Amino acid sequence: MAKIEILFVDEEKSQRDSMLKILDKLGYTVQVAESAEAALKHLEKRH
Repeated sequence: MAKIEILFVDEEKSQRDSMLKILDKLGYTVQVAESAEAALKHLEKRH
């Protein structure tokens, strides 16, 4: 089974940090971005 990867986007650093910890504990591979623009740049690098 493929491991699920999540890109979590939120302007609030505390929200990104909290969600990263929660999802990591659940076994997901998580990347975070502070804006839609940063998320798009991340996605462009991966594809």
